[in-house]
Order: sequence, then structure tokens, then C-alpha cells
Amino acid sequence: MKRHHLWSVLLLVLMGTGACSSHYRTEFEEIGGDQWARNVPSKAPVPYGLAINDISMNRPYSGELVNELKAKIESAHVFKKVELGSGKEREDFVDARVTIFDTRLDRRGLRSLEDADHPEAYEGAFIEHRYQMIVHWPKGHVGIYEAKCGGLLEGHGPLDLESQQYLQSEADHCLNALVNKLMFDLPKMLGSS
Repeated sequence: MKRHHLWSVLLLVLMGTGACSSHYRTEFEEIGGDQWARNVPSKAPVPYGLAINDISMNRPYSGELVNELKAKIESAHVFKKVELGSGKEREDFVDARVTIFDTRLDRRGLRSLEDADHPEAYEGAFIEHRYQMIVHWPKGHVGIYEAKCGGLLEGHGPLDLESQQYLQSEADHCLNALVNKLMFDLPKMLGSS
């Protein structure tokens, strides 16, 4: 009888532990984010560096995410240099502002959820991740590049390992799409218009 009771308690503990984690499933990703534009062919190298001088996020700051964006732009070998910080003092730099914004909606996508106001946010919230870069090109042009991805979050507690991997892969995909849009626009923005 004691053995049966012990197994029942163990089963309840295991079930309770499983209920204390959150699960995330990617629902959509930006088209064109499978790979980013590396070694973009050009007739002449771009005579500018890129300065990412303003970064805003509505979630805890992630230097890793910003460094990943910087590395992806650098690996395209288009700009003579990519820096974090202002390039306004230098004529040979193009300035960029990056915004990373997460929106949390109820699972039908109808109303915004705030963690403090709506505990049900973790009972099936749809989360959209938006990555935006605004670049002030020479000759007064302004380019706005945006990539979105998102998915469904369910459960309570920290994300399970598989969900963490989904989120990391999703962020990588979104950053690739953002960099590809930037690279695609280069000839138009730096051309002789």
C-alpha cells in the first residue's frame, strides 16, 4: 500500500512540475529570412560606414541580439565599417536607429495584454516580435526596414528548452530578413538619384 501511495505522490509532483513551464510555438516568420545576404556583389565598395546609434527595446535590453545584427551586416562586406554608437560627427558614416518591439495579444489577436493587468497572458498569448531599422542615407533619403515574426505562448513559468530554441531560431530568421531588406535597398539609396 505504501508503494502505491509513493508512486501516486511522485506522479503528482511530476505532473505539477510539467505545468510550471511555458511553451512557445512559432506561427509565422518573415519571408526571405532563411539566410542573409553575404558578400553582396557590387561594382564598387560602399564608401560609408554604418553607425547603429540608437537602440530601443520594450523588453530587457539584449546586447547579444544587437551584436548579432551588427555581425550579420558586417558579414555582407558592403559597408566599410559597422559600429555601435553615433556616426553623426563623421561624414563617411550613415546613421541607423534600431527598434525591437514585442506586442502581446490575447490568443485571438484582438486585445493587447499587459503582464501585470492580465495574468491570462501566459494562458495563450500571441506574441509578435517586430524588428525595425531606420537608416538616414546620404542625400536626405530615409529607409525604413522591418521584419516581423511571432507565435503562441502558453503555460506558466520559464520557457522550456525547445521553446527557447524556437525563439532563438525565430530571432535569427527575423534579423536575416531585416538585413536582406537593407542590402536590397542599398543600390537605390546610394545610387545617383
